[in-house]
Amino acid sequence: SKTRFKEVSSMFNYGFANFTNKIIIDAETPLEFKAEIKGGKKENCKLFAERSIYLFSDKGKERVVDIDFTPITGIKAPVKVGETLGKITVYENGVEIDAVKVFAGENIDGKSYFDTVKDVTENWGIAG
Repeated sequence: SKTRFKEVSSMFNYGFANFTNKIIIDAETPLEFKAEIKGGKKENCKLFAERSIYLFSDKGKERVVDIDFTPITGIKAPVKVGETLGKITVYENGVEIDAVKVFAGENIDGKSYFDTVKDVTENWGIAG
């Protein structure tokens, strides 16, 4: 058992010394992408990935990936936290390596009649 422990320990040391698991998308951090909300009190919503995306690779090797955000078209207010608003796809050399849903990180209420009137008057320079 001591020999087995030594061998396993040696393999772990090799793995930690030569490989890394780099985070590409962090589920805890708001995304930089935007999803347009039609008829909402806000035009855009904070977005979060459903889960984090990692890239496992050799420590000395640089892997280049492309990240593509595809929002759902025609998103209308109201929007609720957790509502799916799109998808992120990660590509390496044109090949999809992972995909994750993107969801709303905040509630966006619909504009009321008075919000619409206020917007019109502000755009026409009527309001002071």
